Amino acid sequence: MSERLYAISDQIAGMPAPPDDPGYDVVPGNVIKMAIVLLSINPFTGATIITSNGWQTALTADPLGVYITKYIDNFTIPASEVIAEGGGDSTTWNGVRRVRALNSVTGTGMISGISHLEYKAMKKFISLSGNFQQGTRLGLIFFHEGTAITALSTGKAIPAYNIVVTDPPLGGKLGASFDVNISFDLPGGWASDIGLFEAAAGFAPSNLENAPA
Repeated sequence: MSERLYAISDQIAGMPAPPDDPGYDVVPGNVIKMAIVLLSINPFTGATIITSNGWQTALTADPLGVYITKYIDNFTIPASEVIAEGGGDSTTWNGVRRVRALNSVTGTGMISGISHLEYKAMKKFISLSGNFQQGTRLGLIFFHEGTAITALSTGKAIPAYNIVVTDPPLGGKLGASFDVNISFDLPGGWASDIGLFEAAAGFAPSNLENAPA
C-alpha cells in the first residue's frame, strides 16, 4: 500500500463517530391507527405531537379538530410512480423520456371493531374531505406499532384527499361491531417533508381514544 493510502487510512481512522440521530435508519412498525385532523385547526407541533397532554388537549377541544380511528388492519400506502412522456422514440430529445411528476397514491386499510355510533361519527368528520379540484380540509397522522408517529416534519397533519369509509355489512347482531374499509389519496411527493417522531416516555399513541360523545 502506498504512503498516501496509509495516510488516508489513518485520517479516516481518526475521524469521530457520527453523532447519535434517532431518526437515522429507523424502520417503524406497521401503521395500526390514524388521527384525522381538521387542517384549519391542525393543533400539533413537533413538541406537542409526542406528548399525552398535547393529544388530550386536542381531543377535548371545542370545536373538535381531531378524530382517532379504531385499529386498522392491512394498512398500506403504495410507492408513487413516475408520470412521463416519450422515451425510446423520437418524441423527446435524444429519446430520453420527459418526467412530468409523480402520480398520486391511494392508501387503504380495514378498520376493525367499529360500532354503529362510531361509524356515524367518523363519517360525519370525514365529510370535510375534498378531492383534488376542491382542495381538502383534512389531514392524517399515522400511529405505528410501538411508539412511532408519522406526520409532517413540523408535527402537522399530512394533507389527504378523498377520505372514504365503505358502508358496513348488513347482518349480524343488533349493536354488534363490524369492520369497514377506509381509503384516502395522497398527492405525488407527499412524503418529501414527513417526519418520524418517537412518543415521550410512558405515552403510547396507539392507545388514544376519542372523548365520549
